[in-house]
Amino acid sequence: TRYGSFRVGNDAAASGGKYVVVPTGTGDSYSGADSSPSRVEYCFNVTTAGTYRIDGKVYGSNNTSDSFYVRVDGGPSEGYLWDSTQNTSYQTDSVSDRGGANPVLVTLSAGEHTVAIHHREDGTRLDTINLVRVGS
Repeated sequence: TRYGSFRVGNDAAASGGKYVVVPTGTGDSYSGADSSPSRVEYCFNVTTAGTYRIDGKVYGSNNTSDSFYVRVDGGPSEGYLWDSTQNTSYQTDSVSDRGGANPVLVTLSAGEHTVAIHHREDGTRLDTINLVRVGS
C-alpha cells in the first residue's frame, strides 16, 4: 500500500517493469520516520518464527538519493536509517541502520508482519523487498 508522495515508476530494468519512488524534486525528510507520512507498506505472512533480515533491490544514484527509513511492525519509532548502496542499476542491499546494525536483524513470530519503507531522500527507487530467514 502506498501513502503520501510515493509513486509507481516504469523501468524495463526493474522487476516487472515497475518500482516505487518519491519523485525527485519532492523534497527530503531528515527528521525520522515519524516526520514522513509518505511510505509504502508491505505485508508478509511469516510461516516460521525466527530471525530475519530484510533485503531490497534499490536504485540509489547518488548520496542525495540513496536512503529510506524502515520500520517493522511500527518500530523503531524513528525508523532504521537505511543508506543503500549507491548504484545506477537495481542492486540487492540488506536494510542497515546508520551507525548501528548492518544488516538489521529482526525476530518475527509466525503470522502477519508489516515492513514500512518511509521517504527520506527523494529519487531513491525501491524495486523489491524480501524477508530472508537467517536463524531460528
